[in-house]
Amino acid sequence: ATDFDFLDPALSYSSWTWQFTYLTNLKLLNYPDKPKPDGSQLVPDAADLPVVSADGKTYTFTIKPGFKFNTGEAVTAQSFADGIDRTLNPKMQSPGAQDIFLGAVAGYDDIVNGKTTHLAGVTAKGSTLTIKLANPSL
Repeated sequence: ATDFDFLDPALSYSSWTWQFTYLTNLKLLNYPDKPKPDGSQLVPDAADLPVVSADGKTYTFTIKPGFKFNTGEAVTAQSFADGIDRTLNPKMQSPGAQDIFLGAVAGYDDIVNGKTTHLAGVTAKGSTLTIKLANPSL
């Protein structure tokens, strides 16, 4: 009951593992380890706060330079796009594929139904990660 199920964030499903991966994985944005109200305000982590389009459907993140994987390879916007696609790939059988936030991204149904291997609403170019929603965010 106290062991990790998976250290792979795409496969983990226990709350114990989520706590560990939350501490050790780089995120686009994060909540600071501070008491309220500061602890409930998103702050930049791997990316600056996104630029949100006027219609509320497009979020554009700029990935900060200098982050690296344990292999020495740079963390890029494409790294995040690939991670999202990997999590949603039906062959992974990831608990994260049921994520309600990812379900709001354009093309979600096509990728989880196996029609494509890339989430259409997520694009990466250089240091820019763009996420387009099917509907405006509330």
